[in-house]
Amino acid sequence: MDGAEAIDGGQQPEASERAGDDFESTNPETQEIIQKHLLRLLRSRHYPKTICPSEAARALSKSELSTIGYSDWRDLMPLVWSMLFDMRSDGELEVLQKGEVIPAATTLADVRGPIRARLVPSDERKIDCITFEKKAMQDYTACNTP
Repeated sequence: MDGAEAIDGGQQPEASERAGDDFESTNPETQEIIQKHLLRLLRSRHYPKTICPSEAARALSKSELSTIGYSDWRDLMPLVWSMLFDMRSDGELEVLQKGEVIPAATTLADVRGPIRARLVPSDERKIDCITFEKKAMQDYTACNTP
């Protein structure tokens, strides 16, 4: 790793590290443990909120890290990035950079710098978000009307 730090302190894998890891060849137990944390975090954020990939890696306990043969969450980052891009290819989530969705034609090897991820908005989530925003606006108007 080159030591480039993300805004939240997570290290950014080199492009060669990110592109070189094929998570399909990774132990299924490793995939399952990481995916469990990814999905839990992604589902805990209401659209349009995002997660940083390092949140998922840091969520693994020492026991989980040991079980899958890693000693530090930073070592998982190339695998987490790869899994996120595979989930994006499956239409499950969006990957963002600087607040903008990375185009589908952009590959993992093309990405430089920090990324974030969020679940693709479902119609239900969009409705919840709109309802929340309307309620917040009504509350704001009620509190700020003389």
